[in-house]
Amino acid sequence: QRKPEVPRSRSAGSVLHPQVQLVSKSYRRLSGHKGRPAGHPLPLAGRRQCNVCTSDVSEDYQKYHLHCKRLEELGDQLDRAHRELMEPPDTAAMLEQAEEQLYAKAYSQVKIAGVARRRQKEVLR
Repeated sequence: QRKPEVPRSRSAGSVLHPQVQLVSKSYRRLSGHKGRPAGHPLPLAGRRQCNVCTSDVSEDYQKYHLHCKRLEELGDQLDRAHRELMEPPDTAAMLEQAEEQLYAKAYSQVKIAGVARRRQKEVLR
């Protein structure tokens, strides 16, 4: 008899892709639950417990605080470098440039509309 490629019910099991079967053979610990191998890899199945002592004299706790301090110093250095590189915006020059552009736009609209020159000067003031 020929084995069906697609199971007819959920209880019959599932058909795995050949690559998935290969991975489940190579990574047995990731394939099952609580160290027991399964037929296919389970998502996020790599469960590793890392015990860290939190007493003030423990080496892990001191390393944690050392790295926190280093990250804080690095953040301060980045903040200082950012302030040195960035100069404050020149608002007066920006305002002047915006006024020039608005004047040019208004002038072109008035000119297109066919307004007389005397009236153009009044409008553009």
